[in-house]
Parts: sequence; structure tokens; C-alpha cells
Amino acid sequence: MSLEKPSQIISLTTEQEQLITSDTEQLMAYAAAHGLRQLEGRIQHGLDPSGMLAVGETRALAARIAETVGTTIDEAEAFISALHTQGPWQNVEKLKDGGTTPEAKWYLHLASACMEKNDDSELLDKQGYLLDRARVVAELTQYTETESSAREELFNERLQERVYSIPGFQVEEVDGVKVPVAEGYPFIGMAAQGYEAGVSRTGPDGDAKTLYFSATAAFHESTLEAVGVVPVFAELYNPTTQSMERVAADSEEAKQGRLVYGSSNQLDQDLRERQGALKRISPGYYLAYGDKNLAVRLVAEELRSK
Repeated sequence: MSLEKPSQIISLTTEQEQLITSDTEQLMAYAAAHGLRQLEGRIQHGLDPSGMLAVGETRALAARIAETVGTTIDEAEAFISALHTQGPWQNVEKLKDGGTTPEAKWYLHLASACMEKNDDSELLDKQGYLLDRARVVAELTQYTETESSAREELFNERLQERVYSIPGFQVEEVDGVKVPVAEGYPFIGMAAQGYEAGVSRTGPDGDAKTLYFSATAAFHESTLEAVGVVPVFAELYNPTTQSMERVAADSEEAKQGRLVYGSSNQLDQDLRERQGALKRISPGYYLAYGDKNLAVRLVAEELRSK
């Protein structure tokens, strides 16, 4: 008999359930207003900077932090939305050295409070989300209440540890194209070193649970064709069941979800039987299901086409 994680057997109070429902609704509304797909998935992955701006409690703290670095939400919010969908690749100079512009420094303050969960074994259940949310609130509050010089030291410490750090860094080469690979969310650090794209992994190579994420400014359809994949279905997040549901890739519903790519010989199979190889998270951010070679090839093909 398998044992459940402690967080799965704790009953939530009515107030806690209402908080999660409220946050989910705020994330969905913010996503619709800012052109961000499935931001409500932050309930499972932890609040990132866009998620922090969507939820009222963390947004208020983010506004106070913006003032400390010389900007406002109204002036800098679009910068964070662009980073959410495009990654850091077009803003390398701004994101160096702790942020060379107020909006970049503000983003980095929020990013350094984010400890994103990507590995299936780490995905947050309701209790886990509430704990991580409380941590984010505490860290953002600490930024706002710490004296200026100490706040800068605290910021730099978290920035180096969570944003600029590139653990497990290595370079793969595909037909002469060099592709950086590292653990965690290393893309800002990679971009700061001059790379135009990269791959992240959630665990060690060879582990069946390890996921790989390919990232650049945008991947073109010709690049996906070059690595031999086509859309085989789309996934939609159901906030009621907190699970992903499949729909046909060419359906109207798919426009609100995330396309999943696989081999074309699956197209005659039932939707439930099809196996995904790549999932489109955003135009420049794709998940490869346990296939490092595919993740690296995708980046190499995109870089080669430039």
C-alpha cells in the first residue's frame, strides 16, 4: 500500500479553499487581460512574477517593491508580461548586473522570490500551493520592510542563488551548433553569458522523471517540422479538477490550451492513446518529455535557421 504525502491528507479549511479559488480566478482573469496562456497553472507550479502580479495580495507587495527601485506597476508591467512569453533573450543587457533599468530590477526582485516547480514529483497540491504562496508573501514583505542597504544585500543573495546561478552547466553540440544545458531555470544566466537559447532540466540525465525545457525568443513551425513532430492534441487546464484535459489539436478549444506535438503516425489513433514528445508552453518555451536529445535538437535547429 502506497503512502500519501502529508500535504495530501490534510483537510483544508473553508477559508483556505476559498483563497485557492480566488487566486485561480484572479490568475485566469489576469491571463485573459494580458494575453498569457493558462496562468492558472501557477497553482501547481508556484507563483512566478506574472502570477505575483495577478494575485491581489502579492500584487500590492510588488507595487511597493516597484517604488523602491524607481518605477511603478503601470510603467513596468508590460516588461514582465513580455518576459513571461518571450523569455530573457531580447533583454539581455537589461537583465545583467542585478538589472540595469528600473523595470528589469523590479522583475528580478520578483523572480528571486520564485521557486518554480516543474518536475512532476514536485508539482504542488493545494496544501503545497498555500505553503509556497505564504513563503512568497513573506519574502516580498521582507523586501519591503528591510532597510535599503540590507535589502540590496538580501536581493543580491537571492538573485545569485535562484536566478543567475547555472547549476549543472554543460554545452551540447549538434552539427557544430552549441547548446547550453543546465538545471533549474537557468535562462537569464545563459542569456547573460551571450547565448541566444538553451535547455533546462529538472533532474539528472537518465532519470525517467527528468523533464527538459527548450527556450529561445520563439520556435518556428519549420523548426518543429525539422525535428519530425506535428500537433497531436492540445491540453486545457481544468481548475475544478486541477488536471489537464485533452482536446483535438485543430479544435476551437485548442486555441485556449497548449499544443502537444508528437510523431505523425499517431494521427489515426484515438486521442487518449497518443503520446506527446513536445508541449508548447509559449512561442519560445517547449517542454520535452524526458527526451534530452529532442530538446537539444529543437534548440540547435532554431539557432541554425537564424
